[in-house]
Amino acid sequence: MKVLIVEDNNASQVLMKLHFKGIADCACAENGRDAYGMFTFAIDSGEPFDLICLDINMPEMDGHEFLQKIRVYENENQGLITSKVKVIMTSALGDPQNVVASYKEGCEDYIVKPVKKSELMQKIESLGLCVDN
Repeated sequence: MKVLIVEDNNASQVLMKLHFKGIADCACAENGRDAYGMFTFAIDSGEPFDLICLDINMPEMDGHEFLQKIRVYENENQGLITSKVKVIMTSALGDPQNVVASYKEGCEDYIVKPVKKSELMQKIESLGLCVDN
C-alpha cells in the first residue's frame, strides 16, 4: 500500500508514519500545494497513492481545497486513473460543518485527532485496503 500523509505538524507526521510501519510505503507533505504535486506526479509515474491521510488546517492550501482539486483531477483524467484514491481526513476539527463538508468534497472517512492506530486500521480495512504485515 502506498500512502500520502498530508500534515503540517511534524509530530503528527511521525506518529502517522509509525502507524503505517511495516504495512505501507509513506510519503509526507506539509501542505496541500506540495501534496497536489506529489499526487499528480505519482499518477503520471504510474504509481498512484492508494490512500491519502489528510489534515484540514495547513498553510499554502488547506485540506478542503486539496481534496476538491484531487477529485477534479481524477474526473478530468479518467483514462489515466484506474480507481480514485481513498481519502481519510485526519483533523482536530470535529465540528459538524467540517465533517459534512469533507464528505461532500469526496473523502471516504474522517478521524478526529488524536489518531489511534486501531481506529485507523479499522477504517483502512473497511475501505478494502490491505493492512497485513
